[in-house]
Amino acid sequence: MIYLVDGYNVIFSAGLKSEELSTGRERLYEIAEKYKPHRVIIVFDGKLGVHGEERGSACFTKGETADDYIKRYVREARKPGQIVVVSADRPLLNYVKSFGAKIMSPREFMAGPDRKGGEKSLDPMEAERLKKELLEEWEGG
Repeated sequence: MIYLVDGYNVIFSAGLKSEELSTGRERLYEIAEKYKPHRVIIVFDGKLGVHGEERGSACFTKGETADDYIKRYVREARKPGQIVVVSADRPLLNYVKSFGAKIMSPREFMAGPDRKGGEKSLDPMEAERLKKELLEEWEGG
């Protein structure tokens, strides 16, 4: 299983923001360690002037947002059903679910891998609803 974590989204929505973002990043790295042997990729926005220490599987995007990186990663994956996207960003989660990825809330991720439940698959009716919604949005209406 691969966990793609929307870094700053999780930091802010899970209450990890402190005076220094580096403290929130550090806490996120600690939680990610608990998910071994699974691969965890924490994706941070790396816009001009935004940077940080790349550590383990954490990355700071260059020339794209963390959301765009995550969408591209899922879209290009051979087995998107083996990817869990961790975020509270509804449009992002709807997008990745339409490709078959699983989703997890920041709160579930922060609880650690030993919790019950969490990873959610998309049922066929929900998939059809999302496809219609995305198609209407794409067509502009």
